Amino acid sequence: MLSKKYSILISCFMVLLLIMAGCGSNSKDAGSKVNESEDTITLKVATWYSQESYYTTEFFDPFMEKVTSLTDGRVQFEYYPGEQLGKAADSLSMVAKGVADIAHFSPNYTPSEMPIGANMIGIPGLYKSTVEGAQAYHKIAQQSPVLDKEFLNNGVRLVSATLTPLYNIISNEREIKVPGDLEGFKLRATPGVFTEIFNYLGAIPVSTSASDIYSSYSTGIVDGLHFNYNDFDIFGLRESTKYGTKDLNMGAGLVGLIINEEVYQGLPQDVQEAIMRVGEELGRSMTEYIDAGNTRVSEELLESKEITIHELSKDEKQKWQNFFTEFEQYWLERQDSEDFNKALEMFKEEIDKLK
Repeated sequence: MLSKKYSILISCFMVLLLIMAGCGSNSKDAGSKVNESEDTITLKVATWYSQESYYTTEFFDPFMEKVTSLTDGRVQFEYYPGEQLGKAADSLSMVAKGVADIAHFSPNYTPSEMPIGANMIGIPGLYKSTVEGAQAYHKIAQQSPVLDKEFLNNGVRLVSATLTPLYNIISNEREIKVPGDLEGFKLRATPGVFTEIFNYLGAIPVSTSASDIYSSYSTGIVDGLHFNYNDFDIFGLRESTKYGTKDLNMGAGLVGLIINEEVYQGLPQDVQEAIMRVGEELGRSMTEYIDAGNTRVSEELLESKEITIHELSKDEKQKWQNFFTEFEQYWLERQDSEDFNKALEMFKEEIDKLK
């Protein structure tokens, strides 16, 4: 009888162990970021840029390689370029919902969710160096109100910040020299500050996705683009362009990396530090890289005379500067946001530190 009781107890104990093991297995699956091997963490990384793009070779490949190296191989990546996991405009929700763990983003695609980034970074004349601008934004994105309002409220955290080169205007319709030349001009514009700039100038802003830039420009849906020359050939714009400006400096665009906040908090501290360290370093180096590329291509176009590149005269520069000053005042009055004003003050302070 006693032996039978022991047998029953042992059987119950074994069943309990199996149940506990099953629960542990389900718990690990729920996280879905840690492989069956407890020592390996696999993160999904997504971008709208193609596998062949310089963003893959100069940014994403080094980012993944350096993080893997710093973590002694514990962190591995699955890379999804070319909008495989979702459109550029869906990048924020893609990461927030866990479709991707880390992804490219631009606040101009989501101005309602990220109004500070969408409405501040593009203000013309706010900074003269995009490297300084990228560093300054990265700093304020680690602090309130930007950290809370723009990122944590959306379930994500900034990993890296890169600024595009300062924008010029390219056109297949007419030469642009002064602000008045843009009246009635159809310009591709992302939501946020750039749409408002063109409205203020009397131009006609047209919203198109990044993947539709070539088709909308080559078929005349838009007359021109506020653009940087580093991406000129990537989007195949050379054949369709007749005119361009040089050193117009009409603001810049923010492109960066975000990570799902729940995923981030579930990572070991040394992995968190590796991701953030590499992200900050590559944000700066990538901004430098594309800025140098922008200068190189614009100089090449100027020398080849393949298209007409207009270098602004002193008088024309002053007219643009007057417009930038006027627009900034108008734009700040329209924001009516304590968070925006605080973020702008912090941003300007960081810019001053970097000068």
